[in-house]
Amino acid sequence: MLRKLHAAVFVLALSPISVLAQHVYVDLDDSTITINNSFIDIDVNQDSAMDFRLTLYRDTGVSGKLDHIIISPIDSLNGKVMGSQRGQFNYVDKLQIGHLISLVAPWSGMSASHYGTIDYRFDSIHDPYSQWQAPYNEGFIGTRTIKRDSLVFGWIRLSIAPDGKSFTVYDCGYQSTLDSSISAGHLWVSVPERSQWQGGWALTATDLVLTKPHANAVSLAIMDIQGHLLLQSDWQHESIRIPRQLLGSGMLIVLAQDREGDWVQRIPLID
Repeated sequence: MLRKLHAAVFVLALSPISVLAQHVYVDLDDSTITINNSFIDIDVNQDSAMDFRLTLYRDTGVSGKLDHIIISPIDSLNGKVMGSQRGQFNYVDKLQIGHLISLVAPWSGMSASHYGTIDYRFDSIHDPYSQWQAPYNEGFIGTRTIKRDSLVFGWIRLSIAPDGKSFTVYDCGYQSTLDSSISAGHLWVSVPERSQWQGGWALTATDLVLTKPHANAVSLAIMDIQGHLLLQSDWQHESIRIPRQLLGSGMLIVLAQDREGDWVQRIPLID
């Protein structure tokens, strides 16, 4: 028998910045699904109608060695996720923070039978087409729903256990301005659960100078407050110097990442 799991949701009031950007962050109670044939329903765009269902199948099949995590639209006419057909099936893309979710993205993450594969394993061996393989860190699903005959773009953040026998859903977000794009993870980086920036930063007349917040930080992303990705780079040296002319003005969100965590800093650029 199916067991329906509802996440308690509320809209987190972050700051006036989120209002200006028309992005809405939704903090879900972290929900880990571990039981075969269990699922969680998610209302990404907060219109009181559930949009997507994520379902876990574990230790199933004739052999009992099949593990499968899928996503399906509750309203099959209006719900789509980013991904593409690979081989005979449709697979959900694993997005990283800053990945643009827009009309021109590939929206074939679910098949005509109305489900998309997030993770599929037989006897602990991955389907080679699944993007949700090691490293088993958090990722984002890009979503598209319809409201008043217009498109609403959003994302869902989740992670999959290394053995593929459970998954955890953390939160979601959406762009409340209809037919407008959003970056994966936008505003999630403002939530207090993430590590505070412990590196240094300084503004000169011509450059933004950043010092690594952690010795293991390996990548850098800089976004403006509208969620547009301005710069993305590997981070090899202790510090990095970025010309200010590449960054415009206003508030920046700077994100450093490694496999163990993320470090976030807001930096105001004033002309």
